[in-house]
Amino acid sequence: MSFWDTQVETLNQPPKIAKGSKSGAARGYLNKLLGTDFAYPKRDIAGMTDIEQEGQSILENLAKGGGFQDPQTGQYWQGLRREMDREEEEGASALSHRFRNLMSSPAMGEMADYRADMANKKMTVLGQLYEQERQRDNPYTRLAAVNQYGSLPRQLEQQEFDAQYAQHLQDLLAPFNLYTPLAQQMIGNEMWYNQTNITSPSMAGQVGSLMSSTGDLIGGIASAAG
Repeated sequence: MSFWDTQVETLNQPPKIAKGSKSGAARGYLNKLLGTDFAYPKRDIAGMTDIEQEGQSILENLAKGGGFQDPQTGQYWQGLRREMDREEEEGASALSHRFRNLMSSPAMGEMADYRADMANKKMTVLGQLYEQERQRDNPYTRLAAVNQYGSLPRQLEQQEFDAQYAQHLQDLLAPFNLYTPLAQQMIGNEMWYNQTNITSPSMAGQVGSLMSSTGDLIGGIASAAG
């Protein structure tokens, strides 16, 4: 390369963000957000009320057979038996008036049959009460009660586990579901531009250019004079 050749110096610089772009502020905000600890709130699960807890005690007693009520000791049977005893005595009194000699064989036989018939009626009613109570409270109805109400504490505990699991899962997925889309949107909205290359001739090139211009000027004057 001769002295008179043009020396070109190219200044190459990396691209810059366009003026007025808010992506720089967005990037700073997002970087700060990405470094922030994030946790979803856990949904609380209400526990059992005092009445429900008391119901668990009753359920335990039922499961052990404590709910069976002996009809003979119940108030319903006691009242019913008194009414049947009164009816029996009225019938026996009416039957006595039919006989002059109550100690006779016919009188005694009929009275015995009457008493036996009334006793059978009482036993029939009492047996029906026992059957009703047995249908109400038996191993199968106890098992059904346990299945229906006994699982309440477990259901509440399971809901607590479900809430903890949902919270943990959301915490794990938050960086992917929340942060990543924001970062992608911020990067996609940035505007960049490439700086124009700046060239500069060498000193020899500048002198050569000046001499060339001067020669052209002298040649033009000589032509005009001739």
